[in-house]
Amino acid sequence: MKSNESYPNGVQHILRETRAQSRLKIGTDLGKSMFSDERDPGIVDHAYDLVRYAIAARPSVPTTKSNLVGGTFSKAQQLSKRYRLGMSIR
Repeated sequence: MKSNESYPNGVQHILRETRAQSRLKIGTDLGKSMFSDERDPGIVDHAYDLVRYAIAARPSVPTTKSNLVGGTFSKAQQLSKRYRLGMSIR
């Protein structure tokens, strides 16, 4: 959301700083640039850090019991039973 009359702060700093982020260039290898895991210290990153911390603080998605598999061979047993009974296998 960009700034406007009703929301003067907007997110222009977050957008600008996120787009500007880059890794620190440490050299080249056969003409290909190599970068470290560190961010370039010359680029302002106050709003970018806010986004990183907000993403890291987000809670994980809970697993529901219906998503869990009933057993190792449960689906194979169901297919085998359907095959024996002459039912269509889907």
